[in-house]
Amino acid sequence: MRPSVRNFKSLTDKRGFMLVDGMVAVLIVAIGLVALALTFTKATGVSIMSSDKTKATYLAKESLEYFKKYDGSTIPVTQTIVDQALSNTDFPVATSGFSRTISASQPNNSNAKLRKLNVVVTWKDSNSGKDQSVILNSYYYTK
Repeated sequence: MRPSVRNFKSLTDKRGFMLVDGMVAVLIVAIGLVALALTFTKATGVSIMSSDKTKATYLAKESLEYFKKYDGSTIPVTQTIVDQALSNTDFPVATSGFSRTISASQPNNSNAKLRKLNVVVTWKDSNSGKDQSVILNSYYYTK
């Protein structure tokens, strides 16, 4: 037989083709599963972070809502009232892992009857380990 015919026959021989085809299919499926696992892991982390931020925002909002009972007609909201509220049992309690700082002040160059309440809620992010915080401000007008 001539060499050119022998080479042509080896090109048309399909032994082992199914093995290579199967290996390529398994590789493609494995890459897809790894990508899916990474996506699921990232989505879970984002969900936890979102939940923590929602809890912190709720705690800060509840803290500001507590001071609405001080309408300004009897006594303005000052740092002394804030300190008393933090020791009061009716005041919203910080949930585990969250810490809260509240301050009352008079804003710069504004009306003397205006009071600013600043609530900062901090927590440690479980994914990155970094401190995260939510800051809410509210203004109260004293009569």
